[in-house]
Amino acid sequence: GVARTFQVTRPFAAMTCLENVMVAAINRRPQEPRPAIARRAREELDFVGMSEFENLEARQLNVIQKKRLELARALATEPKLLLLDEVMGGLNTQEINQAVAFIRRLRDERGLTVLWIEHVMGAVMQAAERIIVLDQGRVLMTGAPQEVVNDERVVQAYLGD
Repeated sequence: GVARTFQVTRPFAAMTCLENVMVAAINRRPQEPRPAIARRAREELDFVGMSEFENLEARQLNVIQKKRLELARALATEPKLLLLDEVMGGLNTQEINQAVAFIRRLRDERGLTVLWIEHVMGAVMQAAERIIVLDQGRVLMTGAPQEVVNDERVVQAYLGD
């Protein structure tokens, strides 16, 4: 399956973190008993570093915590492909580094393919194996991170003369 996150997170504000993730897990396996759904949701909260917040309402979370909750919800659907939309938006340098490490972990431990839309190029350069650069909606360049940053067309399109 395919799951995605959004640039602007929208958790169910009045629901706890556990309930938020359970909603996603239930949609994946509607016939599964609720205790098993709760167990799966707890596993995903733990994976994203949010287990201590399972009983906290989503409205009480900060930006990074909401992003982690959204990732847990996406992971609870057991995707093979994860689409990440601007996950670095609103994060400081330390949080960006943590997010990059987490994206690598998703790839390495879960075997997920991650399609990542991002403007924080330092983060992309650290985590991506392959980059597709778009300019005005068209593919400008595809390659390894080092190839992309050294490509004259990319430099011209994004930095100008």
